[in-house]
Amino acid sequence: MASSTADIAATAVATAHHLGHSLSESELAALCVSLEPTDSTLFHALTLFDHHHAQTQIACAPPSF
Repeated sequence: MASSTADIAATAVATAHHLGHSLSESELAALCVSLEPTDSTLFHALTLFDHHHAQTQIACAPPSF
């Protein structure tokens, strides 16, 4: 996917790692939305996400067949 969110998130995670820190998904989401509206590609699971404020983060359960 061509996502600026992926670019921002990767840069933030790499920078934090270089500085000896880690970022939770919530911290990373808050950082990303402080820069621009952000999609949910930064989460490991499919997530309902408030892309302007990072306040709503609801992980969706995988489908059962």
